[in-house]
Amino acid sequence: MRIRTRHLLLLAGLASAALIIGAACGSDDKKTPSGGKSPVAGNTTVAAGKYQYVLTDAPSDAAPPEDQKLTVNLRGEPDSIDPQKSNFADNISVEHLLFAGLLTFDDDLEVVPLVATEVPTIANGGISADGLTYTFKLRSDAKWSDGKPVTAADFEFAIKRLFDPLVGVYYASFFTDIVGAAEVYAAVDATPAEIDALEAKIGVTAVDDTTLKIVLSQSVATFLQRMALHAVYPTREDVVTANPDDWTEPGKIVTNGPYTLKEWVHQDHITIEANPNFFLGEPVLQEITFIQQTDTNVALASYKAGELDTSQVPPAAVKDVR
Repeated sequence: MRIRTRHLLLLAGLASAALIIGAACGSDDKKTPSGGKSPVAGNTTVAAGKYQYVLTDAPSDAAPPEDQKLTVNLRGEPDSIDPQKSNFADNISVEHLLFAGLLTFDDDLEVVPLVATEVPTIANGGISADGLTYTFKLRSDAKWSDGKPVTAADFEFAIKRLFDPLVGVYYASFFTDIVGAAEVYAAVDATPAEIDALEAKIGVTAVDDTTLKIVLSQSVATFLQRMALHAVYPTREDVVTANPDDWTEPGKIVTNGPYTLKEWVHQDHITIEANPNFFLGEPVLQEITFIQQTDTNVALASYKAGELDTSQVPPAAVKDVR
């Protein structure tokens, strides 16, 4: 698949996930409360601007917590929800709800901080004068779903892992301007020991628990935008190494985003639930179930039967639906 096409799919995935995460079920019909505008997310502003990452303050007419559930159609089984392996919108739509990166995009697709305390600039010392060194300061209140703190080492591990030929490297080419990354990316015939040695030379360093330094081989004008993509979401080394082949399964995975993985019945559905340890606050929307129905006619029938909260409309049914 061409990189441009993959990037459009990524943006579509992020957009769909953002729509889901911003929703809260109304008291009677699971729709946005009367008035036509989505409720504001209270204390969850990521940065100055309009973007609200997750709704944590329920509007006055919201349904009780036990009814805060949404069922949508993912239209297929994700081949992975491992951020460093994924490349399709259905995978990324789920990951965007499970993980939180250093940066994200606001409603105008401007880069804003998420786990980072601010967007690095030359003025605030986050970018060196030659444009080659980026320093990210992390929030101290970010936690994993098991309560452990999110540290710069988690981002260092994830970014270096992205270039490992044994992992998948679908989006690694977006980041080969990092010092040493291109060498690992090209080492397709290297042994695991040789890969480890090459990864050690990659210009990504956890200076301390809340400081991450990245050194580039050349200045890249869009580097901050790339750092908001799913491929550099953090992953915990102890979790991945304990179960390298299936660490993303329920009971094994840990997440740092607004949701955790509750259930994954392969070829049937995925259910995620609100993460009480999410640093912006526990989401109002308590549970989201993604069914995996590839037939849009069947999905529409499920919607009409009240089994789905949203549905695409197949072309043959457009007239009747209208």
